[in-house]
Amino acid sequence: MEMHVGGPKQIVYRYEGEDFDEIEFDATGEQELPTRGEVIMRRNRAWRVAYIADERAASGRESVPMYRVYLLSGDHPIDTRIK
Repeated sequence: MEMHVGGPKQIVYRYEGEDFDEIEFDATGEQELPTRGEVIMRRNRAWRVAYIADERAASGRESVPMYRVYLLSGDHPIDTRIK
């Protein structure tokens, strides 16, 4: 996935089994997006990145780009057939 370089962006984390999203606002554009299959630490737990949705087109040209990161608990395998 091409990462949004420079400028602000929103990263929205969706956790497996949770009914709400966690939103981070990157005002400087310096925060890197995780990669699919990567294990990241959040909320004192290991989570595996299952999918990243680039929602820039849906949010409109003038708005802040948004990326939705879907997370599974760290022990789940990733289906490599899904891109």
